[in-house]
Amino acid sequence: MASFSTVIGMSGVCDAENQRARRFGTYFEVPMILLAIGVVVLWYLERQNIVDRDIAWTFDLIILLFFILETLVLTSLVDDKKRHLLNNWMNVLIILMGLPVVFEVSTLAPILRSFRLLLLLALFINMFTTVQLFLSKNHLGITLLVAMALVIIVGLFISAVDPAIDSAADGLWWALVTVTTVGYGDVVPTSYWGRAIGAILILIGFGLLSLLTAALSAFMIATDEELDNNEILILNKLDHITDRLNAIETRLDSIESVEQRHPELTQGNDQK
Repeated sequence: MASFSTVIGMSGVCDAENQRARRFGTYFEVPMILLAIGVVVLWYLERQNIVDRDIAWTFDLIILLFFILETLVLTSLVDDKKRHLLNNWMNVLIILMGLPVVFEVSTLAPILRSFRLLLLLALFINMFTTVQLFLSKNHLGITLLVAMALVIIVGLFISAVDPAIDSAADGLWWALVTVTTVGYGDVVPTSYWGRAIGAILILIGFGLLSLLTAALSAFMIATDEELDNNEILILNKLDHITDRLNAIETRLDSIESVEQRHPELTQGNDQK
């Protein structure tokens, strides 16, 4: 079954590709994150009328060039180029739509703006894949689901029992900042029941953060161990190849030694 990133044509380099292509695929992740941050900053500056359209158009053009560079480099490195282009058909579509930008600037402004959203979409897909892999470890996904249910239940409950929290939205906000041990202080329970619930939720928040930290550490350690195991396998294969070559070299030396001591054997074989 095809993944969501493959369906929308932004799956990146396939895991079955060669190591060099996958390594270069990771090189484009940092520029993508920086451009995504620039998208948010530019959106804010546009909302405040600080930047003009020329600057926004230039930034959109940079995003287009980034898509072109990424597609050209990775397509040249992968073994199965057809599969890569099919799995990343959205990149190809973006490039084809953006090529006339050199000739007509004004009419393509909406298309160029769509590049920003697609860049953010690609970033979120990569983040979703990483988070999905992370949550699959140690049943962390179930734990977070239970924590979310706890926040909803406690938030709704305290909005009904504490007079200082008079809406469900405020109750949910208070429960969220409390369970994460942030505690902004903009919404505070005043009743004894409310404070008791808050104390329990704070303790649960400490446990949740400890669980997240432990799961993250286990995830990183497991990743390092997988890399170490791969390196050990490669070294073992290299040692095996070296032993085979040494054995072949020893056999050749012994044959050469026999030929030197008994040249008549070689002459007899030549006459035959």
